[in-house]
Amino acid sequence: MAKESYIRFEVAEAKRKTKVYGVFSVRHGDLLGRVFWYGPWRRYVFQAGAETVWSHDCLEDVRAFLCALRVDPSSALSAISAVR
Repeated sequence: MAKESYIRFEVAEAKRKTKVYGVFSVRHGDLLGRVFWYGPWRRYVFQAGAETVWSHDCLEDVRAFLCALRVDPSSALSAISAVR
């Protein structure tokens, strides 16, 4: 049985080489944070929104999404959906 996810990822902005993803609450649709390319570290990172609280399950979903972006940025959204 697939676990229920409380967050979803959507492309918020497509830049020339990278994308910015919004992290949203499934239940309320609130923007909870963003995933974006951080040049100094040469990888995608997660920035939580102010006043947000995260469970280990949701952080695991963010971690899985970041890992999927490292493997294949073009199919990360479909890869994270397939995990659930």
